[in-house]
Amino acid sequence: MGMQTFAGSKPFGLELVENVGAWAEKGIREAESGPGILFEEVPLPYDEENNTFILPQSIHTRDWTGELSAADDGYSLYGERDVYWQRKQDAIREGHAFSLWLVNGESYIEYKLVVSGMPVISIDTESKGQIQDTDERGVVRIFNPDVGSDRYEIHQSYMTCRIKGGTSRALEKKGYALKLYDYQWKKADIPLLGMRSDNNWKLNALYTDDTRIREKTAAQIWQAFSAADKDLRQDGPRLEYAELIINEEYLGIYCLVEPVDAEKLNLDKNDILYKVVGWKVPTENDFTVAVANSAPTAAAIRINHPGVISDYAAVWHPMQDYNERFYLNPDLDYEEALATVNTANLSDVFMFLMVTSASDNHYKNMYFAAEVARDGEYVMKQIPWDLDYTFGNVFYGESPNLVRFLEDYSCIYADSTLPRLKFANPEEIGTAFLARWHQHRESFLKTEEILRLLKENQRYLAETGAVVRENQRWQEFPVNMDISGLLQYQEERMRWLDAYFTEWADY
Repeated sequence: MGMQTFAGSKPFGLELVENVGAWAEKGIREAESGPGILFEEVPLPYDEENNTFILPQSIHTRDWTGELSAADDGYSLYGERDVYWQRKQDAIREGHAFSLWLVNGESYIEYKLVVSGMPVISIDTESKGQIQDTDERGVVRIFNPDVGSDRYEIHQSYMTCRIKGGTSRALEKKGYALKLYDYQWKKADIPLLGMRSDNNWKLNALYTDDTRIREKTAAQIWQAFSAADKDLRQDGPRLEYAELIINEEYLGIYCLVEPVDAEKLNLDKNDILYKVVGWKVPTENDFTVAVANSAPTAAAIRINHPGVISDYAAVWHPMQDYNERFYLNPDLDYEEALATVNTANLSDVFMFLMVTSASDNHYKNMYFAAEVARDGEYVMKQIPWDLDYTFGNVFYGESPNLVRFLEDYSCIYADSTLPRLKFANPEEIGTAFLARWHQHRESFLKTEEILRLLKENQRYLAETGAVVRENQRWQEFPVNMDISGLLQYQEERMRWLDAYFTEWADY
């Protein structure tokens, strides 16, 4: 999309006037409502409670991009003269509110305009009410100034939206599931915020983390694992920050989450993708009941792929066998077990859970991807998701946001699969694991690199001005901008992990 750029003297193509007195002097009265404002002919996101439009702009450029106009040709749009028009980065970072007026021959309407350095997602549903558990139709507009793109992008489509999540849905700030459709209400795969094309997206509320940086940072670290060994095909969820408005209600900072599915993991029609959403390991009876009832769920496990199942016994077999072998059976046949897993993937998962202190991701909140051969033999891989309880945060039911920071950096957070293999063959598994740890430790797992990601994500929240609006909206749980304790925790944990993994591998 080609857009004009404007220096501070005429931002967004606006005519600037001194103040509201200009209209009063002409006998033009103030009205209570108006037609709204467009950005590049698209309705601009609006926060009704604060009478404020929110316009995303790049924090990396000097000039303003794009044009603002009235939604009704009978109105003209004006802005107030303001020194902040010449101070773009300051205006964005501080959440400065500009004054705008829509004026016709008889009346004017005053609005505020804040400029965000972060993408903004605006959802309008048909009911105009609160989003519920069932899909509700509407329209979504996504304004992306520069995330994953070298140009300004605006996307509009039909969509359905519903509340998502388990325990987190009890919190005041909800997470949402979003599906995109074209004008005929057919599935529309769209690339958003530099991520891959899809129609199925999640919006994570980040409400269990006072810093709002843990989940994004953990996802970036798992992406680094995936990039370091692309042949493993263990790509996990990608996340990008965005501010969210639903039915003209500002809801704050969210992460838009790219789905993990068969396409992302390069699974074919014979392969199977399971999603674990709870702690309960299914028993043999749970699987028996699922097969008998042709059910895609067994205890806390769901089948995400294939979508059409003709033989439930065959589709459930790899997960049932894997569960029995690694989680239920006290005796492990090393050679048989080794044939069902990818030890490089298990090593990466073990390291990742320990490096990020992922307290909610051992078994629960994991994808299990079974690559199935024609003879029915399988190799299982694990991919973590839902990474909010990381970097020292653990579930705490007595807290208003269900979390507390556990300062003990020596806690063990790990799935039991690799440790069981290592117990069966200490030398082979221990040696290979330690070599892989040193390899990753010399690149993307350097302590300074992890600390850089944490600080960079915090800096982004501040520079985009989103933290100002988040704190105004969620005053009972503001963003903690002092992450010195978190950085110290992570630095000490990495030092402790070097010693722990060396001892673990040699033991």
